[in-house]
Amino acid sequence: MADYPNLPQIIGTQKLDDDGTVVDLAESGKPRLRQYYTQVRTRFQVLHDIDGTDKDAIISHYDGDKANVFNFTFKGDNVVYTVRYMGVPQTTPVAGTDRWRVQTNLIVV
Repeated sequence: MADYPNLPQIIGTQKLDDDGTVVDLAESGKPRLRQYYTQVRTRFQVLHDIDGTDKDAIISHYDGDKANVFNFTFKGDNVVYTVRYMGVPQTTPVAGTDRWRVQTNLIVV
């Protein structure tokens, strides 16, 4: 099993837990809760501020492992999670530099 590239994760990288609860309001104004699944699902929004070589490493990893599970180490707790991609990593050049802002969304399997 491959590992996600070991690159710096910047402030804003988040571990997000979802218990499947959706809250809406009834006509009376009372809240209604709906539980769509019983297990808590964890996903990550990973942010990087990296150079072009590191950006290419992430894109290359995505191209080779977009349909596979792989290991990801979240720097917030240094725990290794088994994850999958939730779409193509989003890359944005940082104006006036040779750096890139990369956002990757992962989900624990």
